Amino acid sequence: MNWLLTPIPTAIPSPEEWLSEREQSVWKQFRFEKRRTEWLAGRWAAKKLLSRAFEGGQNNLEILAAPDGAPEVFTFGEKAPYSLSLSHRNGYVLAAVNQEGHPIGCDLEVIETRSSAFIEEFFTTEEQQQIRSSKEADKLAIVLWSAKESVLKVMRTGLRVSTNHIRIFLEETPETAIQWSFEAEHIGTGQRFSGWWRISGALVITFAMAGSGAKGKF
Repeated sequence: MNWLLTPIPTAIPSPEEWLSEREQSVWKQFRFEKRRTEWLAGRWAAKKLLSRAFEGGQNNLEILAAPDGAPEVFTFGEKAPYSLSLSHRNGYVLAAVNQEGHPIGCDLEVIETRSSAFIEEFFTTEEQQQIRSSKEADKLAIVLWSAKESVLKVMRTGLRVSTNHIRIFLEETPETAIQWSFEAEHIGTGQRFSGWWRISGALVITFAMAGSGAKGKF
């Protein structure tokens, strides 16, 4: 897995110079400038990341949304064996690529206080108890929330599946670490996931993939 976290660039080359015709047609459909900027920054970051592994250069890479909304990578017009995930938050863009093609999810969040109603709606009973008893409740809530978001991206469902159907297990918490691995389970199917989390200033970064096995720091 490779990843890139970068501020949304203030100066990106003209889209006509590096977006394919199909990508340009998508970009031109966005009505709101914020969404256009974030979408463009995500593609720019992803292509920079992908070009490190792809010898054909950025101009032969395409990133298009699948019917379920997940970004997919194309090279010379053909589907490529890369899994890509993107996230935007607070003026930053996060891109993650798995070159083996196994599904990956990433998420970027800002540490902030979430309401009691939010905690009760989106977390399992066990997670709610963890948050309420933690000395770093705000950080813990955001780490758990972000991990859930990453897992749902691996599942390619987004919030069409409730986050309280995803149970997160943290071996280390923000009380004792600023980065570590986690395990996750989809309640009902028993499907397992693993990943990593990191606190960087006011940001929380998470990555997830299917199956168990992620260990330690990244």
